[in-house]
Amino acid sequence: MKSKLFLAFILLAIFPCGAQSLMEKRTAKLINDYRQSKGLQTLVIDSGLTRASRFHAQFEAYFDTVTHIEFDSFKGYYMNNPGHRIKFFTKNNNPAYGNEITAGGSRYIDSIFIRRVRLEDYLINIEQRIVEGFKNSPRHHVALVSRKPTKMGLCIMTDRKAVGKGVKIRYFCVITFMAD
Repeated sequence: MKSKLFLAFILLAIFPCGAQSLMEKRTAKLINDYRQSKGLQTLVIDSGLTRASRFHAQFEAYFDTVTHIEFDSFKGYYMNNPGHRIKFFTKNNNPAYGNEITAGGSRYIDSIFIRRVRLEDYLINIEQRIVEGFKNSPRHHVALVSRKPTKMGLCIMTDRKAVGKGVKIRYFCVITFMAD
Protein backbone atom coordinates (compact mmCIF):
# COMPACT_ATOMS: atom_id res chain seq x y z
CA MET A 1 0.00 0.00 0.00
CA LYS A 2 2.87 2.33 0.82
CA SER A 3 4.29 2.05 -2.70
CA LYS A 4 0.87 2.66 -4.31
CA LEU A 5 0.34 5.74 -2.19
CA PHE A 6 3.81 7.01 -3.02
CA LEU A 7 3.25 6.45 -6.74
CA ALA A 8 -0.11 8.23 -6.70
CA PHE A 9 1.20 11.23 -4.83
CA ILE A 10 4.51 11.49 -6.69
CA LEU A 11 2.56 12.39 -9.83
CA LEU A 12 2.19 15.84 -8.30
CA ALA A 13 5.94 16.26 -8.49
CA ILE A 14 6.03 15.32 -12.16
CA PHE A 15 3.05 17.23 -13.46
CA PRO A 16 2.66 20.96 -12.90
CA CYS A 17 -0.07 21.96 -10.51
CA GLY A 18 -3.23 23.38 -12.01
CA ALA A 19 -4.61 26.83 -11.55
CA GLN A 20 -5.62 27.83 -8.07
CA SER A 21 -9.29 27.50 -7.27
CA LEU A 22 -11.31 30.58 -6.46
CA MET A 23 -11.43 29.42 -2.83
CA GLU A 24 -7.61 29.23 -2.72
CA LYS A 25 -7.23 32.66 -4.33
CA ARG A 26 -9.61 34.20 -1.79
CA THR A 27 -7.76 32.51 1.08
CA ALA A 28 -4.41 33.83 -0.20
CA LYS A 29 -5.91 37.32 -0.46
CA LEU A 30 -7.27 37.12 3.10
CA ILE A 31 -3.85 36.02 4.37
CA ASN A 32 -2.04 38.80 2.51
CA ASP A 33 -4.61 41.41 3.60
CA TYR A 34 -4.11 40.31 7.20
CA ARG A 35 -0.33 40.43 6.87
CA GLN A 36 -0.53 43.94 5.36
CA SER A 37 -2.74 45.08 8.25
CA LYS A 38 0.10 44.01 10.56
CA GLY A 39 2.70 45.93 8.53
CA LEU A 40 4.17 42.78 6.95
CA GLN A 41 5.03 42.06 3.34
CA THR A 42 2.57 40.14 1.20
CA LEU A 43 3.56 36.65 0.11
CA VAL A 44 3.97 35.54 -3.49
CA ILE A 45 2.21 32.32 -4.51
CA ASP A 46 4.83 29.73 -5.42
CA SER A 47 3.94 26.76 -7.62
CA GLY A 48 6.40 24.42 -5.86
CA LEU A 49 4.96 25.26 -2.45
CA THR A 50 1.45 24.84 -3.88
CA ARG A 51 2.41 21.34 -5.06
CA ALA A 52 3.80 20.58 -1.58
CA SER A 53 0.53 21.77 -0.05
CA ARG A 54 -1.53 19.69 -2.50
CA PHE A 55 0.58 16.63 -1.80
CA HIS A 56 -0.05 16.90 1.92
CA ALA A 57 -3.74 17.83 1.56
CA GLN A 58 -4.20 14.68 -0.54
CA PHE A 59 -2.53 12.64 2.19
CA GLU A 60 -4.83 14.16 4.82
CA ALA A 61 -7.94 13.54 2.71
CA TYR A 62 -6.90 9.97 1.94
CA PHE A 63 -6.40 9.14 5.64
CA ASP A 64 -9.15 11.49 6.89
CA THR A 65 -6.80 13.24 9.30
CA VAL A 66 -5.19 16.63 9.89
CA THR A 67 -1.49 16.39 10.71
CA HIS A 68 1.88 17.92 9.88
CA ILE A 69 3.65 14.57 9.59
CA GLU A 70 2.58 11.22 8.28
CA PHE A 71 1.82 8.22 10.46
CA ASP A 72 4.44 5.98 12.07
CA SER A 73 4.16 3.50 9.21
CA PHE A 74 5.62 6.22 6.96
CA LYS A 75 8.68 7.03 9.11
CA GLY A 76 11.07 5.92 6.39
CA TYR A 77 9.07 7.75 3.77
CA TYR A 78 10.90 10.76 2.34
CA MET A 79 7.96 13.21 2.47
CA ASN A 80 7.07 12.63 6.11
CA ASN A 81 7.59 16.22 7.27
CA PRO A 82 7.14 19.78 5.94
CA GLY A 83 10.87 20.33 5.46
CA HIS A 84 11.20 17.34 3.16
CA ARG A 85 8.16 18.41 1.13
CA ILE A 86 9.44 21.98 0.75
CA LYS A 87 12.85 20.78 -0.43
CA PHE A 88 11.41 18.20 -2.82
CA PHE A 89 8.74 20.33 -4.50
CA THR A 90 10.69 23.60 -4.69
CA LYS A 91 14.03 21.99 -5.59
CA ASN A 92 15.56 24.24 -2.92
CA ASN A 93 17.80 22.09 -0.72
CA ASN A 94 18.61 24.87 1.70
CA PRO A 95 15.65 27.21 2.25
CA ALA A 96 16.29 30.01 4.74
CA TYR A 97 12.88 29.38 6.31
CA GLY A 98 10.08 26.85 5.93
CA ASN A 99 6.83 26.25 7.78
CA GLU A 100 3.44 24.62 7.25
CA ILE A 101 0.03 25.08 8.83
CA THR A 102 -2.94 22.80 8.32
CA ALA A 103 -6.64 22.84 9.08
CA GLY A 104 -9.54 20.55 8.39
CA GLY A 105 -13.11 19.98 9.25
CA SER A 106 -16.19 18.01 8.41
CA ARG A 107 -19.91 18.06 8.83
CA TYR A 108 -22.34 15.18 8.72
CA ILE A 109 -25.63 15.89 6.97
CA ASP A 110 -28.54 13.53 7.54
CA SER A 111 -30.28 12.10 4.46
CA ILE A 112 -33.38 14.20 5.14
CA PHE A 113 -31.42 17.36 4.35
CA ILE A 114 -29.16 16.07 1.56
CA ARG A 115 -31.38 17.34 -1.23
CA ARG A 116 -31.37 20.82 0.27
CA VAL A 117 -27.64 21.12 0.97
CA ARG A 118 -25.04 21.31 -1.75
CA LEU A 119 -21.30 21.13 -1.12
CA GLU A 120 -20.97 24.72 -2.29
CA ASP A 121 -23.57 25.91 0.25
CA TYR A 122 -21.66 24.34 3.13
CA LEU A 123 -18.37 25.80 1.93
CA ILE A 124 -19.61 29.41 1.73
CA ASN A 125 -17.18 31.64 3.59
CA ILE A 126 -14.93 28.70 4.42
CA GLU A 127 -11.92 30.82 3.52
CA GLN A 128 -12.84 33.26 6.28
CA ARG A 129 -13.38 30.42 8.75
CA ILE A 130 -9.98 28.92 7.89
CA VAL A 131 -8.08 32.21 8.22
CA GLU A 132 -9.96 33.18 11.41
CA GLY A 133 -9.13 29.76 12.86
CA PHE A 134 -5.45 30.30 12.10
CA LYS A 135 -5.56 33.81 13.58
CA ASN A 136 -7.19 32.51 16.77
CA SER A 137 -4.73 29.65 17.23
CA PRO A 138 -1.53 30.93 18.86
CA ARG A 139 0.78 28.46 17.08
CA HIS A 140 -0.81 29.01 13.65
CA HIS A 141 -0.93 32.76 14.18
CA VAL A 142 2.84 32.87 14.68
CA ALA A 143 3.27 31.35 11.20
CA LEU A 144 0.79 33.80 9.64
CA VAL A 145 2.58 36.88 10.99
CA SER A 146 6.18 35.72 10.75
CA ARG A 147 8.48 38.21 9.02
CA LYS A 148 10.58 35.37 7.58
CA PRO A 149 8.57 33.97 4.63
CA THR A 150 8.48 35.56 1.19
CA LYS A 151 6.41 32.89 -0.57
CA MET A 152 3.48 30.63 0.13
CA GLY A 153 1.62 27.79 -1.47
CA LEU A 154 -1.79 26.59 -0.45
CA CYS A 155 -4.35 23.96 -1.23
CA ILE A 156 -7.92 23.53 -0.08
CA MET A 157 -9.41 20.13 -0.90
CA THR A 158 -13.10 19.40 -0.44
CA ASP A 159 -15.18 16.31 -0.93
CA ARG A 160 -18.37 14.49 -0.04
CA LYS A 161 -18.44 10.99 1.34
CA ALA A 162 -21.51 8.82 1.85
CA VAL A 163 -21.81 7.75 5.48
CA GLY A 164 -24.76 5.59 6.47
CA LYS A 165 -27.87 7.36 5.26
CA GLY A 166 -26.19 10.74 5.13
CA VAL A 167 -23.22 12.57 3.72
CA LYS A 168 -20.01 13.74 5.35
CA ILE A 169 -18.66 16.94 3.80
CA ARG A 170 -14.95 17.43 4.46
CA TYR A 171 -12.32 20.07 3.78
CA PHE A 172 -8.56 20.03 4.21
CA CYS A 173 -6.38 23.14 3.99
CA VAL A 174 -2.59 23.14 3.90
CA ILE A 175 -0.54 26.34 3.66
CA THR A 176 3.23 26.10 3.18
CA PHE A 177 5.54 29.09 3.74
CA MET A 178 9.14 29.57 2.61
CA ALA A 179 11.95 32.11 2.28
CA ASP A 180 14.87 31.60 -0.08
